[in-house]
Amino acid sequence: MVLTQRSNARRPTLEDVARWSGVSKSTVSRVVNGELKVSAEAAVRVREAISALGYVPNQAARQLVTRHTGAVAVVASQPENRLFLDPYFDCLLRGIRGELARHGAQALLLFLDEPDDHARVADYLGGGHVDGAILFSLRPGDRLPEMVDRLGLPAVFGGRPLLRDGHPARGQA
Repeated sequence: MVLTQRSNARRPTLEDVARWSGVSKSTVSRVVNGELKVSAEAAVRVREAISALGYVPNQAARQLVTRHTGAVAVVASQPENRLFLDPYFDCLLRGIRGELARHGAQALLLFLDEPDDHARVADYLGGGHVDGAILFSLRPGDRLPEMVDRLGLPAVFGGRPLLRDGHPARGQA
């Protein structure tokens, strides 16, 4: 792995792009967010400024406005060492990552291995860090489905579906 030294140069801001392109900050914002209420000429100038300055939108600021993080938690209720030895897990992660990438989202991998991990993961999921969760390898009696439901977080469950009594659903043996 190669580490690069971080530059002390200031990152270009929305204001810098507006100044360079001769438009307002709100016009730059509309172009960055893909809104249609911008003249073709202004949109071209803004895109040129973005390219020339190397402007990258501030994700934290965008999250405040859009209420979306662009991240989905992939939560595995298994020890890390067990999952990374399982070839199914590799295929599953590749598929999840690829599909999320096609939709402009990132996968964030979280593990539930120790008893106190449930509280930590629930705090993280409820903290607004992700837009949803993909949960798999849940064990009978796992509290995570109820925690996700209580948080109101959109979730997808993978693996063998379990009924409340911990037995597989019919046809899922």
